Amino acid sequence: MNYTVSENELLYTAIQELENQGEAHLVSILKLCKIVYDPRSDFSKVIPDQRKLYASIRVPNEFKKTIIDNNEKLSHLLRQIYINDDVYYFIGLSSVGLLPIQVENIEVNNKQLILNKNSIYITFLKSIDNILMSDLQKRYLIEACLSGDSNNLLSTFL
Repeated sequence: MNYTVSENELLYTAIQELENQGEAHLVSILKLCKIVYDPRSDFSKVIPDQRKLYASIRVPNEFKKTIIDNNEKLSHLLRQIYINDDVYYFIGLSSVGLLPIQVENIEVNNKQLILNKNSIYITFLKSIDNILMSDLQKRYLIEACLSGDSNNLLSTFL
């Protein structure tokens, strides 16, 4: 479908505007989100044959409540950004969904590991085999990375 503003343009313009308003916390959350348009078949009743257009925002689970609490503010901002045309009239956010966690399978010391793709630890784990050190030291580093990836940060540094 042809929209006057793409989903990415809508998101990044909203991020820029929130930065201008000093909303650093919302900006940092929105940088992790994805917006997906949700066109409806019902008419807007503003222009003949113009349909309603909603957006769904996908967020990491830990930020879902914050986005729900700011739903009206975000909907208002997105309505200001979207350029309505003869086909669609933008209404606002219809739902807050979960953003799937992107995972990657890697093999370290002949073991298959499934880790969060955006984790800082995955890059390090990929390079452990190329580092000249004993097997015991490698196992220790692997264990530390796995602890860190599971948010057990205290054991990561011990």
